[in-house]
Amino acid sequence: PPIDRMQLALDAAATASARYLIDESRIYAVGMSGGGRMASVMWCNAPDVFTGAIGIVGLYSPHMVRAPDGRMGMTNDWPARDLRKLIADHPIAGIGGPPDFNYDEMVERIRQLTGDGFTATMFSHADMAHTMPTPERFAEALRWVDAPLQARRAAALPEAEKLLAAYTAEHGETPPPDDAAAAALERITQIAPWSPPAFAAAKLLGYAADPAIKTPNAR
Repeated sequence: PPIDRMQLALDAAATASARYLIDESRIYAVGMSGGGRMASVMWCNAPDVFTGAIGIVGLYSPHMVRAPDGRMGMTNDWPARDLRKLIADHPIAGIGGPPDFNYDEMVERIRQLTGDGFTATMFSHADMAHTMPTPERFAEALRWVDAPLQARRAAALPEAEKLLAAYTAEHGETPPPDDAAAAALERITQIAPWSPPAFAAAKLLGYAADPAIKTPNAR
């Protein structure tokens, strides 16, 4: 049942985040066929958890879409106002091809999402029926979903490197001597998380250098 699928998706994200250091800005929902539809539902209705999605030969959106046989395609509702704001910069991609019976519907949903101002695109492959994509085709879509975040992080990296250089120039490779110095290191982790300067700052703050370890060593 769809409600169970949604609960399992949320449980998977929560369980992984509880056990490992997970980059919460890069939790993407992915599924095939009915799973692709559920992935797009999670993208739309749980944007505080899932920050992007890929629907493989299946996709929903908050729009009514007329199928080639005249039937109106099913839809999901928009989330509450505060959650809807979060979707604006969360990419969603579809993967499919003309041989697939869901293809026309997917193309139309992506068109309407794009028209509404969302970051959405369709990866169309002329030979793709109702099946999984090749690894190369999936990787292409995943890179596209991840690209906006990577661009933002690349833009923030020079500032983080500058702040780390300023800290080491004043304090060397030693832990922060006071709250002000600690705040300077914390700022690096905030503006460029999961980057080399952020890991260096975290280590100086007393956190484990291994990103798989979640428990801090100090502070």
